[in-house]
Amino acid sequence: MELLFQLFLGPIILFIGWIYNIIFEITGLSGLSIIILCIAVNVLLLPVKLYARYIMKKELDIQIIMRPKVLELKRKFKGEQLHNELSNYYKTKEYHPVYA
Repeated sequence: MELLFQLFLGPIILFIGWIYNIIFEITGLSGLSIIILCIAVNVLLLPVKLYARYIMKKELDIQIIMRPKVLELKRKFKGEQLHNELSNYYKTKEYHPVYA
């Protein structure tokens, strides 16, 4: 756990603290510095958020298309046979339910 902190979280915390100190030196107000830092972080993470939404919408569209066949298979089969049929159907559609 210590290694995880030193390699990943520690540098992020130091970087954010460094940015906060720069903003605080400019504004002189800790509250305003925190607000500006939050806005900056959200702006920097915006492309990641938009990409995540795109992936979620794409997965939802695939699920909507596949839903009738999946429900049909669930009505027809039970247990291990259902699992096998669903796995085969997912493979034909190049879909993996873990991504959903």
